Amino acid sequence: MNPSGYGVRIVALVAFFSGVYRNSQRMVQSAMQEVFGISISLGTVNRLRLEASNAVASCVDEAKLYIQGSNIVGADETSFNQGNIDGFNPEQRSCWLWVACTQ
Repeated sequence: MNPSGYGVRIVALVAFFSGVYRNSQRMVQSAMQEVFGISISLGTVNRLRLEASNAVASCVDEAKLYIQGSNIVGADETSFNQGNIDGFNPEQRSCWLWVACTQ
């Protein structure tokens, strides 16, 4: 059993809803309850996000080293509207996504 008390599939779902669909903690909490019947606190949502992030940290470090060692790197950035669905972005600030491409 995971130290968090949740299995790797629950951790992956929380990370998926958070990262791919850019849902707030409250929206992830709500989806876990409504779709899967899993009651989860906001603090646990955040802890599971961190657990998922830590699980891929070595892969991210490896990718960074690969990009930094490449002779040619293409880079770009784009903004996207984060919205205010959860009420935590009333100014409707945009967020940024950066990408680096190598051979």
